[in-house]
Amino acid sequence: MFTYIVPTIFGSEKWKTQLKSVIAHPYIDKVWLIVDLPRENNDVDLSIFDENLKFKIEVYYTGGGMFCNGAWNFAMDMGVTSENIILANDDILYNTSVIDTMGEINLKEYGIIGCGSDFRQHTIRPYGFGQLMFMYKHHYTTIPSGIKHHYGDDWLFYNMNLVGMPNYTIRVLYETNFGESSHSDYVKERIRQDMEWWTQNNKKFN
Repeated sequence: MFTYIVPTIFGSEKWKTQLKSVIAHPYIDKVWLIVDLPRENNDVDLSIFDENLKFKIEVYYTGGGMFCNGAWNFAMDMGVTSENIILANDDILYNTSVIDTMGEINLKEYGIIGCGSDFRQHTIRPYGFGQLMFMYKHHYTTIPSGIKHHYGDDWLFYNMNLVGMPNYTIRVLYETNFGESSHSDYVKERIRQDMEWWTQNNKKFN
């Protein structure tokens, strides 16, 4: 079973559509929506979801400034009860049949399984890998505060390499392009800072 973790600053509305199908999936225990904003004026309207499934959704407000990676850390620090986690972006739409496939895989035997065009092992993180990632919760490694928005998937991926856990991609059937939530000046400035940190601190993975 999975806890589905998705951070958002409402840069995209796609998460609303995607979560309707995610919460209906039998392999999903919980959906944690991490709103990286103050709660005031940002309350999430749960009435859009099936009344019989709303119990699966938990909404947390960080107050802002955590960005994507910080929100993932925040969620993991709270204590996930499911054995496995799904780390998802808020600006993607995809066919949830991939969750069917992942629910039949023993994720303890893998590092991370992320987005790709087929099921195969990788030693270098592929482009788009981090849009949707599946992993055994105890394989999560806290992401440093120096990278708040970008490179979180790199950090997780290459740490799994270091301990000898294989990272794989799996085919994800997207219904839309991604990257919509990264277009604001606020996020672009954070990405610039993340790039500086990663350039200076990624040597241990080389």
